[in-house]
Amino acid sequence: MESGPTDDSILYMQDRHRSGSAYEGDLSVIHIRRCEVLQRDGAHVDERLIPYLEQSGFYTFRQLGFMQVDWSLITALVERWRQETHTFHLPVGECSITLQDVEVLSGLPVDGLPVTCSTKTRNWSELCGSLLGRVPPANYLKGARVKTKWLRDNFSVVPDNVNEFTLIQYARAYILMLVGGCLFSDVSGTWMYLAFLPLLDNFCEIRTYSWGG
Repeated sequence: MESGPTDDSILYMQDRHRSGSAYEGDLSVIHIRRCEVLQRDGAHVDERLIPYLEQSGFYTFRQLGFMQVDWSLITALVERWRQETHTFHLPVGECSITLQDVEVLSGLPVDGLPVTCSTKTRNWSELCGSLLGRVPPANYLKGARVKTKWLRDNFSVVPDNVNEFTLIQYARAYILMLVGGCLFSDVSGTWMYLAFLPLLDNFCEIRTYSWGG
């Protein structure tokens, strides 16, 4: 059996493709990096935050919970994925993942404003103080990133008898952990980007962004 396409005019990256190793007998299973800041533990969400999660469009995504990954299936799909065409090459033909698939499975909006952020120099401590109500210590900040531990230690439990303004701050922190820990996770799993925080300022506008896109 041929280890790849006989015509390399389209699938020209075959000499560097994972499927080539599979044909040569490399049957090792791929393990991807994953970060579930809120998915595996801390699964409970305070009921007082649910209205804000629903308003922002993140409540359905939060309900997905922890998902067990089938590593063998992921490995097989990687071997069938072609970067040249952005499709899976399967025996039945080519297929791809659409934005509609993302919206149906995750509940995240795929229409609206693009999710773009800047990590240029700014006062990240001041931003945290303004939108989260707390300022992380200097050793918990690294450029535009904050340590995941600081967010979890300070925002995992919502105190009793807090006003609406404080609830909104806790809701922002919760969504930030969802975005930074699940959608745009840092490969280390211990840091999160604060660049998404400005997009969580106005709860009436959060849902207008294409988070699923």
